[in-house]
Parts: sequence; structure tokens; C-alpha cells
Amino acid sequence: MKCPTTADTFFRRFLTTTLAAAGIAALLVSASSPSAAAAYNSSKSGIKTLGVVDWGPPGFDVPSDSTFNSSNNVAMKVRFESQQAGKAVSTKGISGIGPSEPTHAGNGDEWDGNLYGDQNALWTNGAGAITIRFDQYVQAVGAAIQTNYFGDFTAEIDVFHDGNLLASFLQNGNSNGLEDGSAIFMGVADDVKEIDTVRFSIVNCAQNCDDFAIDSLDLGVPNQVPEPGTLALLGSGVVGLGTMLRRRFHS
Repeated sequence: MKCPTTADTFFRRFLTTTLAAAGIAALLVSASSPSAAAAYNSSKSGIKTLGVVDWGPPGFDVPSDSTFNSSNNVAMKVRFESQQAGKAVSTKGISGIGPSEPTHAGNGDEWDGNLYGDQNALWTNGAGAITIRFDQYVQAVGAAIQTNYFGDFTAEIDVFHDGNLLASFLQNGNSNGLEDGSAIFMGVADDVKEIDTVRFSIVNCAQNCDDFAIDSLDLGVPNQVPEPGTLALLGSGVVGLGTMLRRRFHS
């Protein structure tokens, strides 16, 4: 029987230690990685849109617990915090701040603000936070948001899975009547379908934080999906390094 050489013994110890360290590192990466839902998107480009929810036709009241369907057949229920009715409004408003509404974006059936044009927005009309519950899990969701009263504000988006908060994000914005599409976009993307509820709210503003609107809701998937084989590649790299070193010891 061939006795192990000093090089063989060293190699085995090295390989055992390295593989153990790699395994521990993989577990730590897995355990410490934030939920995939923590991928925040402040731009529509961060979400590959598969379906859109258009809140029209404009001018109609939207009672709390109204149901809507996206263009890719995802059903959902919309609830306002105060249980009062919101309103669907057109974003094809008159350009600029009109004399009749010098400090507001809401203008009857139109939204004279800075949401994206040629859409229908969902206006709370003072009814508070908007909670949207889907009838199936979705992977990414987002919408632009603006307060009715012009001025600086801070908006919040929360996403949930089976009643548990997955992620929560804040973003600062400015509400104005320029109608230039400069409203902030708030979106959250996951690497799996597990989001069943999204909540939009205003946590700080110039006046009446319960009074705001979101434009059409985007549903889809992340534009950049994490590669699933990262840890597998790490393991194969360690094995490859061990093979290379063993060859050097025996050469």
C-alpha cells in the first residue's frame, strides 16, 4: 500500500478546509442575502412589463374594494385606507398650472400634474393609502405617484406575501403641474413570484398626505434576473483550484 506523502497530506487538509469554508460562505450568503423583494426600482426600466392596469374610464368613482384586471389577466382588489371612494382621472390634463387650480393636480376628471401622460390615474381624492391585493402572486409591481397638493413629498411602497411584509421603501418626490412625466416611479421586483399585496402611501408632504394619485400599474418581472448558478460556480471554482494545486504537488 502506498503511503501518503507530505504533499498528499497537505493537499487533503487544504481541500477539506477550503471546501468547508466555501460551504460555510455559501450558507452565509444564502442566509444574509436580503429577500429578493428588496430589489427597489425607481424607474419603469427596472421592470419588464407583462401587464398594465389602466384605471379608466376617467370621471368614475372607484369605491373601496373595487376589482380590476390587468392586461395580462391578473385580478386584484383596490382598497382605500378610509374606505371612502377614490376616482379615476385622465392624465391628459391642460398643460401647465391653470388659473382654476393653482396649487392642485386634481382638476375634475383630469390630473393636471406631472404623472406620465396619456394614461388614466387612480386618485385617492383624500381617501388615504392605496392597498392593492392580487388574486395570484406577482414578481414585480410599480407605479408613478404624485400628491395632489404641489410641493415636496415622501412616498412609501410596501409589498407583502401572505400578510407578511417583504420590503418597504421610501422615496422623495416633487409634485408640480408641469405635465412632463417627472413624477417619481416606485417599484419592487422579486426573483420569484411571491408578492400578493402592494401598498402606496404618502408619509410626508406639504398638505393633506391622504390626497394623492398613482398612474397605471405595471406588473411584470425584473429586467435583470440574478443568475441562479452563482454558488455552484463558486463550488466548481474551488474544486478546479484544488485539482490545479494537486497537479503541481505531483509534478
